[in-house]
Amino acid sequence: MVKVLLDAGAQPNFQDDSGNTPVHVAASNGLAGILRLLLSNGGDANALNKNLNSTPLHLACQGSAPSLDCVIELLHHGGKANVLNERKSSPLLMACRAGSSEVISPLPLLSLSLSLS
Repeated sequence: MVKVLLDAGAQPNFQDDSGNTPVHVAASNGLAGILRLLLSNGGDANALNKNLNSTPLHLACQGSAPSLDCVIELLHHGGKANVLNERKSSPLLMACRAGSSEVISPLPLLSLSLSLS
């Protein structure tokens, strides 16, 4: 369905009233396949929402379903792991607060290795 919408001209960076884009929503819900599709069609991995100036990576690390696959997709598409939101929280800190060991352990290494490549 997302592919059909994108092919019909849907904008992957459209912001709702809270400033969330489809990329934020997919990242927050652990939908790595949809996230990959959005990012491959121009979705912004570093878009800031209006709520706390959080990026999709912040939400992938602490959303309803923290997902290593989403974190990898966002980093692969240029997501910045060192961005602080309005609460001065990085994505890694958000993962720690959420208790997401799946994301906490590899996040620093993933962001470093992808930034060096």
